[in-house]
Amino acid sequence: MNKGVYPSLWKSSRVTPIHKDGDRNNIEKYRPISVLCNISKVFEKIISDNMYECINDQLHKNQFGFREKRSATAQMLVYLDSIYKLNNEKSTSNLATLYTDFSKAFDKVPHQILIEKLKLRRIGGKLLDLVKSYLSEKKQFLVVNEASSSERHGVPQGSILGPLLFLVFANDLPENMKELECFAFAADFKVIVKRQDEINLSTNILSKWCEENQMSMNAKKCSIIDFRGSSTGSLNDIEISHPDSARDFGVIISKTLSWEENSTSRRQKALAALFAIKRSMVNGSSIAVKTHVYTGYVVPILTFSSQSWYPNTKSQKQLEQVQKIATKWMVGAKDCYKTRLTKLGLLPISLYMELYDILYLGNILCGNVDIDQKCYITEMTNQTTRQDSRKEIIIPKARLQKTNDNFFIRAAKLMNVVRRALGINDNLIPNIQTISSFYWRYFQKAYNEMESCTWTILCNCNNCDAQVKSNNGLQV
Repeated sequence: MNKGVYPSLWKSSRVTPIHKDGDRNNIEKYRPISVLCNISKVFEKIISDNMYECINDQLHKNQFGFREKRSATAQMLVYLDSIYKLNNEKSTSNLATLYTDFSKAFDKVPHQILIEKLKLRRIGGKLLDLVKSYLSEKKQFLVVNEASSSERHGVPQGSILGPLLFLVFANDLPENMKELECFAFAADFKVIVKRQDEINLSTNILSKWCEENQMSMNAKKCSIIDFRGSSTGSLNDIEISHPDSARDFGVIISKTLSWEENSTSRRQKALAALFAIKRSMVNGSSIAVKTHVYTGYVVPILTFSSQSWYPNTKSQKQLEQVQKIATKWMVGAKDCYKTRLTKLGLLPISLYMELYDILYLGNILCGNVDIDQKCYITEMTNQTTRQDSRKEIIIPKARLQKTNDNFFIRAAKLMNVVRRALGINDNLIPNIQTISSFYWRYFQKAYNEMESCTWTILCNCNNCDAQVKSNNGLQV
């Protein structure tokens, strides 16, 4: 390390193609994942940690990939907050998102251009020498059905240091967008546009950046989702498609901001996982084992990034049906659903999703999520109004009902309701044990599977008083 040299023996990696989706006979449907030796990973981690300290504050604020206290969920919440707010404005006549797709982004990074960009970010000395050595004479060989190819040069995808190097390489792309609002997660890049000229400007910037950096866009995989109005755009002389929905980090976003398609997808995947578990579990497995496997494998599929989306009553019922099937498998169908849940120590899926909302908001308020709180949450104050005297989060008024689906509105409402029910009148954030116990008591006292208004504290009907419901749920 002191010599700035990366050991040659650690530069060789075995690549295994992992199927993504679609036709298994199509090579484009596979992702090359490198298997590195453990000591090489440790060495890469040391280099990565040192570099991250130097460049983290230079990375674009809307780059959420591979950064501490940031995640795909955090990016989705910030992105959707902008969409909800713009859609809520009466003056907004056109609103769309341009989703982009780079062709083999990690594999095509030109090393010399990357080195120059590292220098611009004040990376030098032995650290830069290590990166140069790491990139030079990198070798990979492919393994398929125990057959190996000859070694070839390239940058492995799946390494420890590779993602951080790509963040540095691509950081000037969102910087070039300037007034346009864009969001990135490593190579996944999208731009919010409000006029036709903004789409033209975005595609021009993207084309120019690709040309200057020896990258290319896969225009056939790019898309424009029109939330309001209609727009057109092209890349590489290919017209960009206008689907009704787009898959964004596994969450399906529709142009109507409806979450029914996403809920259906979640349900289908969860059912497939549940049936696969049932087939593979040995006869006579204990209830505890079944519960552990179900909560560790199926529930995360049902609630994946649930802070980002908000199912309606119909979708909630579909999602809950998966857990009803699972509980019958675990303890039998003799008892009602609520009794089965009580025996298993489980909450309904609808309450789990609401619980995850308030816990994630608590993490944001505690500074465990790296976003600018002031842009999304109005701080609790000590003024004289009734709401301020209780030190509550201020809830902005929405012109459209759909805007209330925004995480930062519904989670803030929920936090206020729970804090009132628990008698918290200061700035303290309830911990996970307190909130979990609160939801369990609400489930025991108030939940009724035949009454949809009891499925969550914040009801979809908009007629229920959430505070009365939560207070009643706490009564002994």
